[in-house]
Amino acid sequence: MIERFSEKDIKDLLVLSKLEKWDYSEADLHTIFSSGDVFGHRNEKGNIVSSVAVILYKNQSAFIGMVIVRKDYRKQGLAGQLMKHCLQTLSPEVNAYLIATKEGEHLYKKAGFKTVDYVSKYISSEYIPRAFKASGVYTRSLTRRDFKEVVKLDEAAMLVIDELAKNYKEKLRIDLSSHEETLKKLMENHGFQLQNEPPVMAYGVNPLPARQGNLFAIAAQAFG
Repeated sequence: MIERFSEKDIKDLLVLSKLEKWDYSEADLHTIFSSGDVFGHRNEKGNIVSSVAVILYKNQSAFIGMVIVRKDYRKQGLAGQLMKHCLQTLSPEVNAYLIATKEGEHLYKKAGFKTVDYVSKYISSEYIPRAFKASGVYTRSLTRRDFKEVVKLDEAAMLVIDELAKNYKEKLRIDLSSHEETLKKLMENHGFQLQNEPPVMAYGVNPLPARQGNLFAIAAQAFG
């Protein structure tokens, strides 16, 4: 039976994530719960054995993510049940999207999704900082008053990434829009390597929602 989870289930969801080698953190899951709904199955012992998240946006689009099924519960139809449940929870006018893993792509096609775009997944074991010479551009802590100005940072996307990453010593990952060819080359110069390009899939529609040219990377695949 499919159950709707709450933030009280975060610890159990982290156990599932770790078992299946997904890299969700507690902070990630709190963000997902604050943005959407999370569903899944439990076994007879009460352990969570599957999950899926649905994030609904105001532009009549929804992204489906965090589709995880514990290894010893696969091939029992749980993932298919979750996808069907997610689509049934959405209004007919809502367009559903997801970013597929290699393992899940066949399932999503079977459910009626089709590929409409790709995301470029880059990984870096050691980020290489770079000195930028951007005329009139500098970095500082932002405040709420800066919100309207943030949209003007398009030309300085790599500068923002460098400021965030230059002192981080662990593995880094960034998922870029497939169309950001210039930014991809910059990322490669900073020690990132292209790992794969998972497909963005849509249910019942062709194009992705309009991005207005100001999306460079996504916070997490669950959010689209």
